[in-house]
Amino acid sequence: MGRKRKSRKLPKRGAGWRSVKARSNPLFECYYRRQLAPVLSTFPEVACDIDGSPMATEDLPAEEAEAEAAAVAAAAGGAGGDGGAATDGAGEPERKKGEPRVPSSVAEARAGPGLPERDERAFQAMLAAMRTPLACSWRIFRHSPVASKLLADLVDFREAPVKVVSAAPRKDGTLLFSPEDDEKLSALRPAPLPWYPDGLAFQIPCARDDMRKHPSLKPLHQFLVKYVGSGDIWRQETVSMVPALLLDVQSHHRVLDMCAAPGSKTSQLVELLHARDAELGMPQGVVVANDSNTQRCYMLVHMMKRIGTPCLLATTHEAQRFPSLTRSEDGEHTPGVGWFDRVLADVPCSGDGTIRKTPNMWTDWRPGHGIFLHPLQVSIALRGATQLKIGGRMVYSTCSLNPMENEAVVAQLLLRCGGSMRVVDCSAELPGLKRSPGLTTWSVMDTKGNWLDEDEMRAADELPKAMNLSMFPPKDDAILAQLSKAWRMVPSAQNTGGFFVCVLEKTAPIERDGTFLGAEKLIGAKKAKREADAAAAAGAAPAKRARLEGGTEAAEGGTAGGAGGDGGGAGAGSGAAGGAADDDDDEDNLAPDIAIAVDDATLLEAQGEGPASKKAHANDDIAEYDYEPLEEAKWQDIKKHYQLSDDFPSDGLFMRRSAVKCISWMCPAVTQLFRSKMAWRLRVVHSGMRAFMRDKAKKPEGETDAWCDFRLVQDSLHLVKPYFPPERIVTMPLDDFARLLDAVAVMRPFRHFTPATREALEARPKGSLATQLDAEGVAAVRARADGRGSEETAERDAALGLSPVLACSQMLMAAWRGNRAVSAYLTREDADVFRERLPPAALEAGKHRFREEGEADSSDDDAGEAEAAPAATD
Repeated sequence: MGRKRKSRKLPKRGAGWRSVKARSNPLFECYYRRQLAPVLSTFPEVACDIDGSPMATEDLPAEEAEAEAAAVAAAAGGAGGDGGAATDGAGEPERKKGEPRVPSSVAEARAGPGLPERDERAFQAMLAAMRTPLACSWRIFRHSPVASKLLADLVDFREAPVKVVSAAPRKDGTLLFSPEDDEKLSALRPAPLPWYPDGLAFQIPCARDDMRKHPSLKPLHQFLVKYVGSGDIWRQETVSMVPALLLDVQSHHRVLDMCAAPGSKTSQLVELLHARDAELGMPQGVVVANDSNTQRCYMLVHMMKRIGTPCLLATTHEAQRFPSLTRSEDGEHTPGVGWFDRVLADVPCSGDGTIRKTPNMWTDWRPGHGIFLHPLQVSIALRGATQLKIGGRMVYSTCSLNPMENEAVVAQLLLRCGGSMRVVDCSAELPGLKRSPGLTTWSVMDTKGNWLDEDEMRAADELPKAMNLSMFPPKDDAILAQLSKAWRMVPSAQNTGGFFVCVLEKTAPIERDGTFLGAEKLIGAKKAKREADAAAAAGAAPAKRARLEGGTEAAEGGTAGGAGGDGGGAGAGSGAAGGAADDDDDEDNLAPDIAIAVDDATLLEAQGEGPASKKAHANDDIAEYDYEPLEEAKWQDIKKHYQLSDDFPSDGLFMRRSAVKCISWMCPAVTQLFRSKMAWRLRVVHSGMRAFMRDKAKKPEGETDAWCDFRLVQDSLHLVKPYFPPERIVTMPLDDFARLLDAVAVMRPFRHFTPATREALEARPKGSLATQLDAEGVAAVRARADGRGSEETAERDAALGLSPVLACSQMLMAAWRGNRAVSAYLTREDADVFRERLPPAALEAGKHRFREEGEADSSDDDAGEAEAAPAATD
C-alpha cells in the first residue's frame, strides 16, 4: 500500500503570501478562466495589494509581474510555433521525470487561442485579488445596548490622525513588515460598508494577522476582541452578510437555517426577527438553527446566548433529512406545503471563494471537490423547498465560485419542482453592492481535469466517476432566463471573498412525483437499454428510472427502488419513493436526497433502512424530544411568590426531563410547535431562554415567609419584568446600583446603601429579587453610551430603529436577599457588561464608600451571610 500523499502547507504570512509560486494552481486558473472570464469583464480592472488598497496589475513587484506576464502568455499563447506546448507521441505535453502530469484541459488552454484582451485582464485582476489576504469585516449587533457608543468609537478610529509606527522585528532580525507596509497599515481606517443597512457593518482592508501584530492597529484589534466577546459585535466576512438581508425576515416569520453553525448568519436572522420589538413587542416568529454536527450545534448555542432571545430553536439533523413539518395550526396535513416562511440554505461547498483566508487551497484545489458535493447540495435545496409555505422565500448560497455548486444546483431545483419555485429578481436590493448576474452557460470538468461534452456523455455507456448529467446547463430556456437573476460576487469587485446567492420563492405546492423524486440514474442510454432488455428477458419489470432531458421526464415511473427480481440490476429494495404523497406516512418517509444518482441501496439508506442509515443518527446523545409543559402546581408557586400578573404567558414555560432544574421560556411559535405532534420529530439541542432556575439554597428552618424553589435568571429578567407589580422591583439610584454591582458573589449589608434603598430591601422577602436603575441613572447611562448627551443618543437610536428598551436594557439586575444583606446574582461576564455601561465615577464612588465604611465591623450574621453568598455560575 502506497503512502498517503500529504497536502503542502503554506505559512500564514510572509513567504506564503508573497511567493508567486505558492499562490498558483494551473488547473484552478484554467478552470475559472473558462468559466468566469466573460463575466468578470463587467467589473473594474482593479486588483488589491497586500493591505487591500487598489493596485494595477502592472504595479506588482518585479518578480511577481514577470510571473503574471508568463502566466498570461502561457494561457493565451497561440497554437503551433514557439508559443505552442511541446507534446510527446501520445499528444500530452512533454514533462521531465518527476513532474506531475498536466491535465489535457490545461494543455489545451496553453495551446489554444486564449481570451480577448479585456477578459484576460479582468481574470488576472481577480487572481491578483485572490493572492492577497482577506480584508477584516464585522457588524454591530443592531439591538446591542451600546450600539450608539460603538458607532461613535468607530468614528473616532476613522478620524484619528495618521502616525506611522514601525512594528518590532522578529527574533531572527528580519522585519515583520516592510517599511512600505508599515506606512500603508498605519494609514488604514475602518470604513462602513456602503450597502449595509444603517451603516452598521464595517471593513478595514488588511489581514487579520496584520491587525493583531501591527502597533497602529492594535487598539482597534483590542476594541473588537472586547465587544466580540460580549456579543455587541460579530465578526463576519463581508459577502457572508448578504443572504440574511435578502431573506426579508419579518417579526412573525418562521425561519429555518438549514446549515447554521457557527452562527454568524443565524445571529443576523435573530436580529432581523427582533427589528420591530419596540413597536410590536416579542416576535411571534422563530429562528430554527439546524446543523448536522452536534458539537458545532452546541458551539452555535453558546454563541447565541450572547444575544439572549427566546425566539431560537437549535436542532441537529442532516439538512437533507430535516423532519417534515407540514401540518397547519389546526393539525391538518397539507402535502407539498411546509411550516416555514423563510429558509436559508447556506450549503456545504468546496469553499474556493474563501481562498484569500485559506491559502492552502491554492495547492489543494481539485475539480472533484465540487463534483462530489453537487448531489448533496441538490438534496439540501430540495428539502428546503419542501419546508416552505406557499409564498415563502428561500435563499440558496455558497462561498464557492464553481457553477456546478451554484447555477447547476438552482437549475435542478427549478426543474424538479415543476414550476412550484421561481427565482426572485433582487436587482433593486442592497444598492452599492457590486455583483454580477448568474451564469447561463458553463463547462463541466471531470475529476481528472478533462473537459466533458454533454452529448457524448449522454450517448456513452458509462459516465466518468461521480459525474451527473445534472451538472450540465439546462436545456429549458425559461430556467436559463431565471439563472441570470442570481448574484455572483468576486474578490476583485469590492475587495471581498467569492460568493454566490440566489433568492427563490415558492408559488405552489410541490408535487412529489417522478420529476421531483425521479432517480436520475445518469447512466448511458446504451447501458440502460441493455439493462431493460435483460430485465424483460428474465421476466421481471424493468427498473423505474427517470432521465430528465430538456426539462421533461423521459422515462415512465420515477421511483428509485426496483420491483425486486433476480436480474437486470433491479434490487429488492423499497419502491415507496414514487408517486404523489397523498398519505401522511408515505410523505414522511420520503427523503429528498434520492433525487440524483440513486439506486436501491441508496434509497434504503435515505429512508433509514440501509447499512449507512447509522450516519443519520450519529447524534444519539441528543434525545429525540424531551420537553414537557411546566406543571401547574410549580407554576402557581412561582406566580404567588413573585406576584406575577394573570396575563403572564405561562403556556410558554417548559422543562426538560433531562434538566429539571431549569424552566425555559419559549416564544409563541415554539410553544405552538412543542404542543403539537410535530415536535416529536425534532432532535432539539436548545430552545428558548432560561426564565427560572431551581435554587440550590434550601428554605431556612423556621422560615415563615413565602419561599420559592426557583429563582430569577438574569438572561430573561427583561421579559419577566412587565408582569411584576411595581412594588416587587427594587429601584435604586446610580450609586446604590454601582455598589450592588460591586457585590457579585459577596453579601453586602443593607447599611451600605442609601436609606430609601435599605427600606425597599428590608420590605422584600428573602431569596431572589429583581433590581433596576432609576430614571435619572438610566439617563446617565445613555449619556455614557454616546459621550455627547442623552438627547443626541436618543435621536441616533430612533434613526437606527433601536428601541429604548433594547438600547439601555432597562438596567435590570437579578439579586439575592439574605437576612440583612444583599448580593448581585450575576456571572462575572454579565457583571463586566454592566460595568462597561455605568459611568466610571459611579463605579469608583461605590468602591470608595466600601473602603470608607469598611467591613471589619460587620455583625456576625452579615459575616456568615458573606460566606454563604450565592454564585451565579449558570
